[in-house]
Amino acid sequence: MISQVIGSIIAVIVILIVYASASGISADQLQGKLREPEFMKFLMTNYAGLNLGIIMGTFIVTILGIVLIRLGSHRRRAIPLQLPSSWHVLLTFLWVLPLSVLCGQLGMYAGVGWEMLAEQIPSIRGMDELNIMESIGEVIAGMPHWLVYLLIAVCPAVSEELLFRVLIGRGLVARHGVFVGVGLTTILFAAVHLHPVHIIALLPLSVAIHVSYLASRSIWTPMLAHFLNNSLAVSVVLNMDTDAAADAAALEGFLPWWATLAAALLSLMIGWVYWQSRLTWSDDDQNTMPEPFVSADRDKTDDAFQLRWRYPPVQTLMALVFSMCFFVAAMAMFAQQNAG
Repeated sequence: MISQVIGSIIAVIVILIVYASASGISADQLQGKLREPEFMKFLMTNYAGLNLGIIMGTFIVTILGIVLIRLGSHRRRAIPLQLPSSWHVLLTFLWVLPLSVLCGQLGMYAGVGWEMLAEQIPSIRGMDELNIMESIGEVIAGMPHWLVYLLIAVCPAVSEELLFRVLIGRGLVARHGVFVGVGLTTILFAAVHLHPVHIIALLPLSVAIHVSYLASRSIWTPMLAHFLNNSLAVSVVLNMDTDAAADAAALEGFLPWWATLAAALLSLMIGWVYWQSRLTWSDDDQNTMPEPFVSADRDKTDDAFQLRWRYPPVQTLMALVFSMCFFVAAMAMFAQQNAG
């Protein structure tokens, strides 16, 4: 939060300088405009890309500095920069759609609960201003699409994964074990998104991202999952005014229970397959080397061992195929019902 406040201050200063240079107004005229209530809103709207870019840039630099300083001499071991296996990349791509459906449905139920709570406690309505997803359309309107994807999809994927997976998550899992550590990291990751509805909706995604990180032992995998999820949301927002988006709007609302179940089942199965194919230290005879704690660290501690991963059992892969077919059939049936 502090870094974003600092970034916002820097952005305002830079935008005022750019505006004054472009418009050619004097310092006295600029001071006069600053007294106008709508002037700052005008600036933030017209220089939305510059504003968001400076804020995100400040955040990334801050997070990178914190991570490098905190990890110290362990940084080469604790930041797994090796590319993930093609198998884990494939699982990450397969995971995005069912997770998006599951998170979307969870968010809708949370939204209903939030509305009921707000009717009883009207003062909490002020928190609706913290719901970034509700206002993102106004922020990115008029910005080049490549810049939108860079600032909304790429930058958060890099900065937040470095913070929550490499730094915070690694420490919590080491101290409290996989279940408690991932659970605490998930809560913290969701909590920084501020609005209660958004927090609840992000819980399954955060767990899945952390599983992908621990299983693949690569920071690029959670970054990819985060990027794909944000890109999907950005694509929907950018295409809201198109005919395709208008047709998609007809599908909005609560899914039937069996469609939500299909998304949840496929998400769980992909997570299970991901974990069963986790990279582990093994010798030539496939004997696994015990680790002091579950982590994504990739430094070799013994030349006799190297990182290996195995395909899950055939039964598990068959269950994965079945859950994929169930999900596709459920989505197709739901689309057909709405088309009818």
